[in-house]
Amino acid sequence: MQYMREKRVKSPEQIESESERKIFRTQFALKLKKARQKQKITQEHAATLAKINEDYYGHLEVGRYMPTLFIAKKLAKALHVSLDALTNF
Repeated sequence: MQYMREKRVKSPEQIESESERKIFRTQFALKLKKARQKQKITQEHAATLAKINEDYYGHLEVGRYMPTLFIAKKLAKALHVSLDALTNF
């Protein structure tokens, strides 16, 4: 017996929200990298200061993952910037 997967069509709202998430991740990544470079520290050191995993930090900085509010606050504090500086575009 074979099961065929239905191809699901996404609504415009879902596509828009996916697009918005991608824009947010990209903009957050750019601001995160600039804030880290301004402090003249490595990704590893920034991750240590924020008390998060180094690999996870790297993924955030290239825009692969979207941070939770909790993580964004930890990063802002570690990099001595406001949360708005990282999230306000």
